[in-house]
This record gives sequence, structure tokens and C-alpha cells, in this order.
Amino acid sequence: EALMHGVSANLIAERVIELLRNMSRIRYRSAKGSLTAYIHEEILGPLVLAKDALESGVLGLSITDAILFKQSVLNGIEKSKSLLVKYEDVCLDESLTHGNLTLENILWDPSSEELKIIDPYAETYCDSIIGDVSQLYQSSRSGYEHISQLYETSSLPICEYPTWSIPDVLVEFSRHLDNLLIVESWYSPERLQVFRASQFTRMFPFKLEKRPRDGAAFMMHGISLLSCS
Repeated sequence: EALMHGVSANLIAERVIELLRNMSRIRYRSAKGSLTAYIHEEILGPLVLAKDALESGVLGLSITDAILFKQSVLNGIEKSKSLLVKYEDVCLDESLTHGNLTLENILWDPSSEELKIIDPYAETYCDSIIGDVSQLYQSSRSGYEHISQLYETSSLPICEYPTWSIPDVLVEFSRHLDNLLIVESWYSPERLQVFRASQFTRMFPFKLEKRPRDGAAFMMHGISLLSCS
């Protein structure tokens, strides 16, 4: 709301980077295998569930959408398996994180021009600050909250993620964040892409219960992000 009502996207991005930088300084001991555990549970697991859900018919997709979804999910499963091999020996830099750092969980105080964060969530598998960054991009670059509302009011194809509808101010915020992140020692575009994908694959079990078609659409977006990692 602050961004949509004219607060500088650059200013908010600068405050967000300050927050991330401060959290990243409170470091934890790195654990080998934490990233692969995360990929297995938050990417591969939901993909397998999506495959089973499609085969059982609970998604209610058209024949054309079902064919596209199945191939996409199978490609995602193969990609996630290759990532498990790729990151088998990787130790992530781990630190204090918020755990659910979407734009909805950041409040803007106009009097002090400072951020206040709410609704922290303890990650189960790895405490990577890149995970927090990926949730910011979930809200801004992928426009999750905005597009969720769009799916509720219109019947869009599941294979065409409506990036065209994301408000310009969210795209602008993402660009500022891009420019500020590249100098941070812990930043990795490649790993960020994996975490970005996971934010959409991991929501599938919850979407399946109430809005399965939306879950399929967001899963397709997650797989498209995964394919670029």
C-alpha cells in the first residue's frame, strides 16, 4: 500500500537492504545438506504431489491444460533432481532470517521512514537470507498478492502467468532491489532463483485444498522459475 500510494520505491528498497544486511550479520553455523533438504521438501515433494493430484483428477483441468501441466511437472521433477545432485556438497551461509518476508509482512512508518516487520516464521530446513529475498521477489517481481486476487475474479489460462498485470511500482521496487543486492557478499543470483521457484512450488499443498486450479497456475510459474536456475 505504501508503494502504491507514492512512497519512493528506491527508499523502501534501501531500507529493506539495511534490514537484510543487519540480519545477515547474525550468523549461524552452516550445515552441509541444508539446501538439498530444502529442495527435496519444498520443491520436489510438492511436484510429486502435483503429479499425483493431476492423475487423480482433483485439479479439474481441461484436457489441454492437463497435458501442459503434466509435462511441466515432469520437467520440474527432473530439474529438481539435478539440483539435488548439484548442491549436494554445498554449505549455505546461514543467519538470522525473518522466514516470511513478503511485502505484506513489512509495515512502513511514514513518520520515521522506517520499516517494521511482522509475522516472523522459523524456517525448518535452512536459514538463508536469500530465502527472505526470494519472498520479497514473490511479492514484487512475481506480484503474488496482486495476481492471487486476479485469479479469484477471472479465469486465466494456467500456462500464461499474467506478469503483464503486475503494477509498475512493484516492478520498479524489484529493479531497485536488484541494483542494491549485487554488492552483498551473500548474494547469489543462481541460488536466489531456486528459492524464488520454491515459494511457488511449496504453496501447492495449501492451494490444493481450497483452490486447486490456482495451485496449478502458481506451480506452473514456479516451474518456469526453476527452469532458469
